[in-house]
Amino acid sequence: MKLSIFLARRLNIDSVFLSDCVSIVQEEYSFMTTAYFAKRLAEYINVDAECIQKELIEYCRVSLVRALVSSIV
Repeated sequence: MKLSIFLARRLNIDSVFLSDCVSIVQEEYSFMTTAYFAKRLAEYINVDAECIQKELIEYCRVSLVRALVSSIV
């Protein structure tokens, strides 16, 4: 699942708007910490950075589990 779709569902934000915001933040640097990414994204979507970081970590966890399951099957 794409990051912007996951966050849109979890944070109850319009997916098109969130996708645009995520793209803007991702264009800054190719590598950044989840905390920095959350801080920058929070500036655009008016959601607490800690909440965003928590959801980013959950996205990574879910993605990793899906990848592991698909590699086993």
